[in-house]
Amino acid sequence: MSNQIRLDNLSALADMRTALKRFGVNMISTLDQIEMRLRRNEESLKDKLNVDKSAVERCTRELEHARDALCDRENSDDEDDGESPDCSYEQDAVYQAQADLESLEQQLAFTRQVCGRATKQFQEYRLLAGRTKKMMNTEVAQAQALLHTKVTSIENYKNVVAESASEFSDISSTATYVPSAPAVVTSSNTGHWVEMGIVNFNLNGIQNVEGISSGADFKKVSKDEMEAGLNKYTEMKGLIDSGEGDNRDYWTAVDKKLGLTYAEGYQRIYEAFYGSEPIRVTKDGESYTIENGRHRIWLAKQMGITSLPASVVEKKD
Repeated sequence: MSNQIRLDNLSALADMRTALKRFGVNMISTLDQIEMRLRRNEESLKDKLNVDKSAVERCTRELEHARDALCDRENSDDEDDGESPDCSYEQDAVYQAQADLESLEQQLAFTRQVCGRATKQFQEYRLLAGRTKKMMNTEVAQAQALLHTKVTSIENYKNVVAESASEFSDISSTATYVPSAPAVVTSSNTGHWVEMGIVNFNLNGIQNVEGISSGADFKKVSKDEMEAGLNKYTEMKGLIDSGEGDNRDYWTAVDKKLGLTYAEGYQRIYEAFYGSEPIRVTKDGESYTIENGRHRIWLAKQMGITSLPASVVEKKD
C-alpha cells in the first residue's frame, strides 16, 4: 500500500461532504416546489368542480323552466278549433335541457373522480415527502458530520506526517508522483528539462485542447470506445493509486478471472496510460503543452474527470 496521502482523494471526500449538503438542500427545495405545484393543481381541480356544480345547477333550473313552459302550453286555451295546442317547441326545449343536464352531470361525476384521486395522491405525496425531509435532516446530516470528522482527521494526520517526512513537501502540487526517479532530459542557458515520470496530472492545468471540438474529431479510436476506456480507468484508479494494482500483471490476472479478452479487458487500459504511449505533457512555468494524448484529455474533461496519468516533463531553473 502507498504511504502517500493523495490530495485529490482528500479533496474528493471534502467535495462529497459539500455535495451531500447541497443534495439535502436541493432535495428539500425540490420537494417543496413539487408540493406547491400539486397544491395548485388540487386547487384548480376544486375550482373546476365548483364550476361544474354551478353548471349542473343552472341546467337543472333551465330544465324546470322548460317543463313549466311545456305544462303552460299544454293547458293553454288559445286554440279556436278546440284542438290541442302545438307544444313541439316546448317539448324540444325540454329534450334539449335534459340532454344538456345529462352531459353536465357526467362531466361533474368525472371531475369529482379526478379531484378525489388528486387529493388522495397529494396526501400520499405529503406523507412520503415528510419522511424524505426527515431523512434529509437526520441521516444525510449524520453522513455530513461523519465525512467532516473523517476529513478533519485525515488533514490532521497529513499535517503531522508532512512535518516528519520530506516526501510530503509537495502535497499541494498539481500532480502526485508515482514511484520513478526524475532524470534531466536536456539543459540550456535558461534552465533544464526534467522528466518527472508518470504522475496523476491535474487536468485543470489544461484550459483548452486545440483541434478537438466534437466526436467527429476522433479518428484512430472512436469517441465511444475511448469513453468506455476512460470509464474503465476510473474503476481502476483506486487500486492503482493504492499500489495494489500498479502493475500490468495485476490487471492481466483480473482479465483472466473475469474471462475478458485483451480488447475488452483492463490490461489494455492500464497499458494505454502506463505503457509505451502514455499521455505526455510538458510544463514551462504555468504553461502546459500536450505532446501526446489530446483526445484522452479533451474527452476526460468533458466527462468531468479531474486527473489522468501523464508523463510530465517540467522546465527547471
